[in-house]
Amino acid sequence: MNQAQPPVFDAPDAIEIVRKVARFLEEEVRKDLSDARLGYRVRVAVNLLRLVERELAAHPSALDADGRVATAELVGQFGSLRALTEALGTGERSILEPDVFWALSQYTQMRVSIASAEEPQ
Repeated sequence: MNQAQPPVFDAPDAIEIVRKVARFLEEEVRKDLSDARLGYRVRVAVNLLRLVERELAAHPSALDADGRVATAELVGQFGSLRALTEALGTGERSILEPDVFWALSQYTQMRVSIASAEEPQ
């Protein structure tokens, strides 16, 4: 006897959740607001959600030890941006070291690409 398997429903991933919440705020909530101040705050929230969406889409698995989006190079070599910053601040490491310079240049390129990316569709 073949038991019927229940249908499998995949839960939405983090990007899809952020995208849907932003869309809901923008299309459903904001259009019905008569309070200009609240409307502004909803627009800010939507913009922040779009930024999170771009970060997740750009580097979904590159989170550093502090849970911040980082490059694989930075995470692999230093653990987190905070750890690298502290090492630079104490003089333990120098930005003139090739591996430090490379990791920071890759991180900077990633952050610029996220900040300047077009909004996902």
